[in-house]
Amino acid sequence: MDAPEVIDSLEDLRLTGRIGYVPNRYTVPLTQGIDINDLIRGDGSMFETDLNDMAAFEDEEESQYFDSEDVFQQLNYEANDFGDDSGSDRDDDLTPFQRLARGMEDLTGDGGVLKQILRKGTGPVVPEGATVRYHYNGYLEFNDEPFDSSRLRNKPEIHKLEENILGLYLGLRTMRKGEKAKFLVTPEYGYLEMGCTPRIPASAKVRRMTNLIREEERKQASFEQLLKVANSEREAGNDFYKRKQVHRAVGKYLKAIKLLENCHLQNADQERWMNEVLLKLYLNAAHCFLELAEVKKVLTYARKALGIDPKNVKALYRMGKALQKQGEFDSARDKFKKAQYYEPNNKAIKDALIELDRKVSQFKSLEKQTFARMFAPAKKEQGKDEKSVQAPVDLEAGKKEVLIKQLREFKEEDGTKEIFFPTTLTQHERAYIKQTAQELGLKVEGKEGTNKELRVTKD
Repeated sequence: MDAPEVIDSLEDLRLTGRIGYVPNRYTVPLTQGIDINDLIRGDGSMFETDLNDMAAFEDEEESQYFDSEDVFQQLNYEANDFGDDSGSDRDDDLTPFQRLARGMEDLTGDGGVLKQILRKGTGPVVPEGATVRYHYNGYLEFNDEPFDSSRLRNKPEIHKLEENILGLYLGLRTMRKGEKAKFLVTPEYGYLEMGCTPRIPASAKVRRMTNLIREEERKQASFEQLLKVANSEREAGNDFYKRKQVHRAVGKYLKAIKLLENCHLQNADQERWMNEVLLKLYLNAAHCFLELAEVKKVLTYARKALGIDPKNVKALYRMGKALQKQGEFDSARDKFKKAQYYEPNNKAIKDALIELDRKVSQFKSLEKQTFARMFAPAKKEQGKDEKSVQAPVDLEAGKKEVLIKQLREFKEEDGTKEIFFPTTLTQHERAYIKQTAQELGLKVEGKEGTNKELRVTKD
């Protein structure tokens, strides 16, 4: 039997050291167990080592996770506070990580993620959504060997920024290309209460040494290529529209719009070329949304078109049509008049103004009928004149404009808290009032069915 190993200090009892991790360092397999009672009585005990198991143990010592020499290169004595023997600026009541934290920047405001720059980087900080490439070593307190290391694997980590643990994500967001920094991360920003056994205990604070190699650069298409793709999408949208597939057409237009709105321009010529294509796309999108009766989107893309060309007749015309559908007749007339000013002989604009006048006339007539019915008795006697009093209401032709205008005026009038609608409304009219009021953020009270009064209120 070999002579027992001499232990000069408690440090020698560590299961890890500069030779690497030694599994079962002080465990020897025996052929038979030892009777503890023999030892207590002082009679001694005979034992024999199991040579077969000893060979397996020796094989285990050789199968370390990391090579011992490589581990030695990555030892970090700050985790044990072995790096400073001068005794200066020391406080024996503090743990190594607590001493380390005193010279670090608090990134989260609650001490959850601390940072210290070891080597400055260059360029901008890592943007949201970026893919990053970096090396790192992770350490636990009181342990100078890394629990994980991309350097020992000789393979840098490549992840999208948001795929990292929260603490590392927050740290990487502050780094620049080539920067080297160390971070202290509390369990709340790291591996939480569960840890990541067997390497990371539960509720463990960890220290990471991180070197940002670079933000992975995506291959950027040239402006000419983007413009070509956008025009291709626009033409595909035109084909869908010709086949009366309006939803698919507008999808193509929006895809091209997003592509161009997010591209990076290098000069005024590129901006001019981009705006020429965007103007066509905005007008096409507004036209499609007008057919789909999505009024808000019509206004959005018509305004974008006017931002490029304030005198664009098509944009003014389509905005006027959308405003008319909303019951905003004065604003609609203003847009039609501006369009007519730039193109006096445009037949579509003349027809739109004629239709608007008819709508306004119809609106005034319907408005009178509505208010008359609001104050009319719920039940009327049968008679010859009943039909003349209760004129039929064509909801599609003009009733919507009347109701929208009444609800909008009520919403904008500060002094009025509630408005009542007559009991004589049809079921369809009542449903439309409820839907429109809810869209405007108003509250509707009233029981289902006809001959029930509707009360609309606002906060």
